[in-house]
Amino acid sequence: MRFSFDFFSVLFVSFYFISVALAQVQQVGKFNSVARQIYFGKRADSGSTGSKFKVQVPFHDSKKLLEIDEQQQKSVNSIHSAPLNFAKAIDMKIDSSIDGLWEENSSSGIKIWSIFIESKTALGIALIFENFLIINEGELYVMNDSGILGAFTKANNKPDGKFAIHPLEGSSVFLIYIEPLTKTKPLNYLKIGKVVHAYRNIFQSKAISGACNIDSRCINGFVNYKNWLVLKKAYHFFSTLYR
Repeated sequence: MRFSFDFFSVLFVSFYFISVALAQVQQVGKFNSVARQIYFGKRADSGSTGSKFKVQVPFHDSKKLLEIDEQQQKSVNSIHSAPLNFAKAIDMKIDSSIDGLWEENSSSGIKIWSIFIESKTALGIALIFENFLIINEGELYVMNDSGILGAFTKANNKPDGKFAIHPLEGSSVFLIYIEPLTKTKPLNYLKIGKVVHAYRNIFQSKAISGACNIDSRCINGFVNYKNWLVLKKAYHFFSTLYR
């Protein structure tokens, strides 16, 4: 398995009175309660479950990554030109046709794929799919003790087959995919190309905007303070991946 690393950067801070989760289309799935039951049932076994169900991301020390990042920031001629990094993206070829665990529940009439992904010391985990295809009534959920994302459905399918799920706080996540039970065999619906290991805390309530941004209390912002009365109560989080 080949590993490489990319950087994620915070460019802006802006979402108006809504959480980051609402930036992605999520449905009220009919399998929501089932997914939660599966999660709580498998969570206790995550430490001892076989390798097909559990994927361990190569170890990265978040504290050291943060120290290196801050040193690099200082070495830049002007910090105003340096993006604020918060994570590293690690190549991890995870294929739903090979990895994870497929199960059938004939009594409930559903087929389930589940996998546990852990990146020790990570403050948050995001996922980048190089192939994302959900068919018919299938639903994908990403969850841990800090929250649940989904249902992601066929409404999230893109022409290029790519998809990304924003960071969920914590060092591990469960993926649970549920679809109606049919006679067809599982296809290569989902392939995760990168697991994003967040080493900077982006989940704090206080914004972590870079030094180059004009604050509403800075002199440049105060001069036109009336224009900032509403905007200063909002925040937005926008990230980008670069090599």
